[in-house]
Amino acid sequence: EEVDDFGTQGDAKRFITLSLYSPTQDEINVFSQNKDSTWYQLELRKGRVGGKLYVTNHFLKQPVVMFQEGSSFPIVDGKSNFGYLQLVKNVETLPHKVYQYGYAFPIYSSI
Repeated sequence: EEVDDFGTQGDAKRFITLSLYSPTQDEINVFSQNKDSTWYQLELRKGRVGGKLYVTNHFLKQPVVMFQEGSSFPIVDGKSNFGYLQLVKNVETLPHKVYQYGYAFPIYSSI
C-alpha cells in the first residue's frame, strides 16, 4: 500500500528521525531541558571531498557528530523542520563550499 502523506505534527509530542540529524543550537537547548524524553545514539561522520574537479591538498572534511537514525526527540514548538546544513569544508582552491546534510526526516508520534 502506498502512503501519500506521512502526516503532520498535529498533536504529536515527539519525533523520530529516519535520517542522520545535526540539530541547531536552539534544538539542543530544548533537548537538554527534556532529557528524560530524549533518546539517541551519536555517530561520527567524516570523509574526503571527492570528484575530478577537487585537485587540492585540503581533501579531508571536518568531522561532524550527528544523531543516528531512529533517535527520538521532543517537538520544538513552532518548528516544522529540524536540523541544518553544516559547513564542513571551505577552502579557496575548491570550486564551492562543502556541507554535510543534517536535516532530520521526522516521523511524528503522540506516544
